[in-house]
Amino acid sequence: MRKASTRLPEQGTQTPSPAPDLIPAEPKNQPRTHIAIGPANGGTSKPWNVVTIEHVLTNPKYTGCNVWHRFTQRLDTPRKRVDPRFWIKKAFAFPPIVDQYTFDRAQATLQTMRDSHWSSERILKRIRRLLKAKGELSERLLQEARGMPCTNTIHKHFGTYQQLYEKVGFKLAPVHVLKVEQAQRSARLRQALGHQLESLFPNHVVVTLSWRGKRSILRIDDTFTVSILFCRKAQSGKGPCWEAQPALAERDGITLICLLNGTYDRVLHYYVARKLGQWESLRMYRNGPFLRGTAKLDRLSDFYSLATRIWEKRSA
Repeated sequence: MRKASTRLPEQGTQTPSPAPDLIPAEPKNQPRTHIAIGPANGGTSKPWNVVTIEHVLTNPKYTGCNVWHRFTQRLDTPRKRVDPRFWIKKAFAFPPIVDQYTFDRAQATLQTMRDSHWSSERILKRIRRLLKAKGELSERLLQEARGMPCTNTIHKHFGTYQQLYEKVGFKLAPVHVLKVEQAQRSARLRQALGHQLESLFPNHVVVTLSWRGKRSILRIDDTFTVSILFCRKAQSGKGPCWEAQPALAERDGITLICLLNGTYDRVLHYYVARKLGQWESLRMYRNGPFLRGTAKLDRLSDFYSLATRIWEKRSA
């Protein structure tokens, strides 16, 4: 990105304006190239620097997706990033400047650049320091701690969090080991499902991943999106059921509901919901009112036609 900033046009060249809330304060004593980002006649000129360019490259607004609640700040506390699962999004809010494929490639390139700054020895040093300070380790703790590598970087160097913990001499409790193994099987199943849908509908369906790659979102004909919700098998006083916690930003959109088996490695039933409602958690029974009122998908090959019909009814 630093190289990119030196190749930008000189002052006076008309360029697209970044979103107003993304222009940071100008760092002192930092080399920069000035670019006119306002109107050509009478517009104000502001400097572009490395931080500005990174914000432009990573802002989903340029794909036509409006996003709120990316940061939070309580009184007299520093501003913090909000987990992308809790971002509030509206896809296709305005005409995109960059298509989703190009944007996703840019994110992958940026991640590769970030990974290049981390060596295995440096990661282990940071993790040992955190373990000494906290007395324990967890995926959530690593994600919230400052100055830590991201999940993708850890996976590339060590494979899994459990393998990383073994390197620093930290042992997970058996119940946590079971949860980790279940999460890994679920992640593999989610990836396989995305590949299968793209193979079935190569001209209509594109799988995009959320930040950190934990959730899959299906873009249909570059017109609307469908979320994928994995539901774990559970037991309640009323009998067997499936439970899930849908992401806040996706509860009002079309969702492909996947009811998993007890070992998290196979989907037993598929449903396509018009919307999930504003429930923080869902508990679904095979003969319950929610699933009875939701379109059942007998074959994945019928997904595109069913999702399109639901979208057309919603848009009518």
